[in-house]
Amino acid sequence: MVFSHGKRCRVGGITVLWAPGHPDEVRVGLVASRRVGKAVVRNRVKRRLRAALMEIDPASGRDYVIVAGRQVAEAPFLTVVGWLRATLGQR
Repeated sequence: MVFSHGKRCRVGGITVLWAPGHPDEVRVGLVASRRVGKAVVRNRVKRRLRAALMEIDPASGRDYVIVAGRQVAEAPFLTVVGWLRATLGQR
């Protein structure tokens, strides 16, 4: 649903897709394809994105899909947080 009907925004190494969802909850899906790296790297990237989301309070009532690019694996954590803030701020 989010991929087919959602809006998308890309900043740095992160692409965020979002669509309206249940008004009281936020649902987030994290995607790191094989292009990002092997399983260990992909899992580390997803952990970094989860930690960055804890610092940002996304708007409720939306479903998000966050697609990580290769840059997320090598970028400093504060840069990743900045990319997420920029993409979630452009809703």
